[in-house]
Amino acid sequence: MADVHPEHAQLQADRIYLGWQYILLHPDPGPPPKRPSPAEEEEQRQAEPDPELLRRERLQEDMLNRPVRIFRTFMMILTAIILVAAVAGYLNWSFALIGLVAAGGVAAICWYALLLGDRAVKYRVQEQQARDDRQRQERDKELFQAQEEHAQRYREWQEEKDRHDRQLTWYAVAVPDEIDRVDVAGGTLPGWSALITLLGATRLYSGGHLTVLDLSEGAIAKDLIELASRGGDDPLVWVLPVDLPKLDLGATLTPEAFADVLAHVVSVSEESRTTRDLSFDNAILERVLEVLGENATINQVTAALRALAQVGDPRDDLRFGLITATQLERIGTLFGRGVSDRVVIERAWALESQLRKLETLGTQAVRLPPARLRVVSMDRQAGVLGNRVLGTYVATALTHILRQSPASDRPWYHTIIVAGADKLRGDV
Repeated sequence: MADVHPEHAQLQADRIYLGWQYILLHPDPGPPPKRPSPAEEEEQRQAEPDPELLRRERLQEDMLNRPVRIFRTFMMILTAIILVAAVAGYLNWSFALIGLVAAGGVAAICWYALLLGDRAVKYRVQEQQARDDRQRQERDKELFQAQEEHAQRYREWQEEKDRHDRQLTWYAVAVPDEIDRVDVAGGTLPGWSALITLLGATRLYSGGHLTVLDLSEGAIAKDLIELASRGGDDPLVWVLPVDLPKLDLGATLTPEAFADVLAHVVSVSEESRTTRDLSFDNAILERVLEVLGENATINQVTAALRALAQVGDPRDDLRFGLITATQLERIGTLFGRGVSDRVVIERAWALESQLRKLETLGTQAVRLPPARLRVVSMDRQAGVLGNRVLGTYVATALTHILRQSPASDRPWYHTIIVAGADKLRGDV
């Protein structure tokens, strides 16, 4: 299983990424909270005083005070009649004064009662308006508090919305730390190209290094090379066998490792090869390399094998400087003389015929600038057997170089991709 963690969104050079996965850490908070507000009718009722309240109170008071008002009117009329009678001389003033005091007093009492009624009406209206004002203030206070809470909820919603909008939704799927090899089977050439481009792009973007060995004969690293070039990198690319003279892979191998590489190269054309045959070829090559010395080239190895197999005229190789007279003499006595010499001759002949395909290896090699991306690809026009020989050489030589390299404390820092590994023998 691959690791999928948000902290892996930032690509790291010591991890390998197989793809991208959609993860939503902060869900969508939805619509913003609704702002609280009073109803329209309530707003109108709060904004405008009730004109019917005073009219209803006055109408009620008038209905209650109508007998008093009628009685007051009667007393005022009676007072006026008594006064007129007294002035006209029809009534004695002593009786008239008593009547005026009595009728006027009753009328004054009625008037005062009506005045108190009017004051009571105004007081009740004012009390109702005060209650309405208090209720309006309480509603305003509650509305203010609700709006404050709404403002707080809106700020929280805005923060969640910003986190949702700014968050990364695609996270790199990383290989677990304890895994140092990933095998991928099946697929098509376009699919392999997409996978290699993804792996290579994340490697290069995170500052890592990448080597691609493309044995598929489909140039599946083409998109990655173009992407790296556009990104400012200058990848090193070898298309074999055309670029075989420029490839110096294996030049720094020890003679024992070089012999093992060449023995595996020869074995690819012989399906029935056994471990004993491979060991026998390895022994022949080791002895030949002992004679040739350090930093022997493929040309020198094939020349020595021709001398050992007694193929052609060794003086041609002497003339071209591939071997020396001393080396030629030592090669002739490597395995002695006798019946067993025939077996050695046959194997040396087979070794020379297979290794001849690599004779141009490194003949035009130059010192190249370091590059974070290196690609070795096979050209399908070279033939099936030739590409198997070349692919086996590159794979085994690369394996020995890795074994000789010191262990890195940064896993996956230098990643190697082998595409089309099914074209290699199982032991390779």
